[in-house]
Amino acid sequence: LNKLNLRVWLIFVFGICYLYTHFNELIPVRNGLGFDGFHYYKVVLDGVNQIANKEINGYHFFRIFPYILFDVFNFPESIDFTLKSFRMINLIAIAASIFYYYQICKYFKLKENIKDLGFILLFYSFPILKYVNYNPMQTDHISFFLAISGLYYTFRKKHFQTSVILILSLFNFPS
Repeated sequence: LNKLNLRVWLIFVFGICYLYTHFNELIPVRNGLGFDGFHYYKVVLDGVNQIANKEINGYHFFRIFPYILFDVFNFPESIDFTLKSFRMINLIAIAASIFYYYQICKYFKLKENIKDLGFILLFYSFPILKYVNYNPMQTDHISFFLAISGLYYTFRKKHFQTSVILILSLFNFPS
């Protein structure tokens, strides 16, 4: 295998594994929302009022991004729509993370075998391949994206973009 074919193969296998869990698994608690996901779904439904009335605790307050956007922009209030939306958001976040990962590799002019090893170590993992779809209402995958893109913008000395990532990260606790 040449180096480009190996990378295409790695991403292809990654995609197959990801899609398998995307279409076949969902946490069997509270209609797929899960335990913490139920709290985040309440933010989706009425997060602005929860904040205004100080009904949201500190732990969940620092995990309101992107859930609060669903309330602000008045998206449909259905569990099915919300779960599908967050599965799509997580897919986009992971795809963007892959893009930024390779941009960081390009910036540091890493050797091909190091890029491939790094990709396997970062993306071929339980949280990325399985947990993301099993429990889509967690903020961890968006945090992963914010962390990788934040690193990229920090290395590139893009201060405005780094600042935006940092502000968003304040309300996406795991990062």
